[in-house]
Amino acid sequence: MTGAELEFTLLSISERYKPYKEITEYQCARGYSELELRGGTKDCFAKLRATGFTVSCLTTRDTKRL
Repeated sequence: MTGAELEFTLLSISERYKPYKEITEYQCARGYSELELRGGTKDCFAKLRATGFTVSCLTTRDTKRL
């Protein structure tokens, strides 16, 4: 039995097995929530808007971050 098979078996028996996709989605969401705007971003958006550009951003609707 390989190490991966043994680990899967032990996690399954203990009912702690999580599918890979579930773990990576959690890690990506946690990492995303820790991101901050780069320096100068607000000024850049203001300059673009002042010259007639429409600036849009995609968010997770987290009001604390907005």
